[in-house]
Amino acid sequence: FVGKAGETLFGRFLIPVGFDLKKVYITNAVKCCPPNLRPPTSEEIKICRIHCEWEIKRLKPKVVILAGNVALRVFNLHNKGSISYIHGKLFEVKFPGWDDGPTFKVVPVFHPSYFARSPNPRLERRILHDFHFAKRLLENGEAKYTFEVPKFTVTKSFDEIEQLIKEVKEVKEFAFDTESVSLPWHQMPIMC
Repeated sequence: FVGKAGETLFGRFLIPVGFDLKKVYITNAVKCCPPNLRPPTSEEIKICRIHCEWEIKRLKPKVVILAGNVALRVFNLHNKGSISYIHGKLFEVKFPGWDDGPTFKVVPVFHPSYFARSPNPRLERRILHDFHFAKRLLENGEAKYTFEVPKFTVTKSFDEIEQLIKEVKEVKEFAFDTESVSLPWHQMPIMC
């Protein structure tokens, strides 16, 4: 988590959400960088799992945030789906091979390097919600995930359009969508 990935992790997620950085511990699934920056193999993750287990036993974290698909494999969550599918969901799992150990609250999130490579403000806001969820788990054990779906309005009359204009003037951000009657959209009349 150095360079752009680290800047993204701290500057866009941990600090804005209000994590106490003195209480945040960051580690990696694999302790050595694989050649040519390739993803680590299952064998490499298995070999390094003993180090992760030692860290977790020593620290006893209240919440574990798994950043990216490789981290999912440390807790054997990769069989639940890709990070795109399971990010922001709460899993209560044991560390693999540590049968007598405690159950951990685990929240998968996208790896910060994803946003450094492919800026996506909409998804980034969603992931920010995932970090807020993890923080609420940490602070008070709240397990309810809430993501506020943006308000939208479908207008069907000129009166509704006038009302919408009044509402839009009162907000900081808005988006609008138009529809055409058919394809090719740029040659067809706008329907709404």
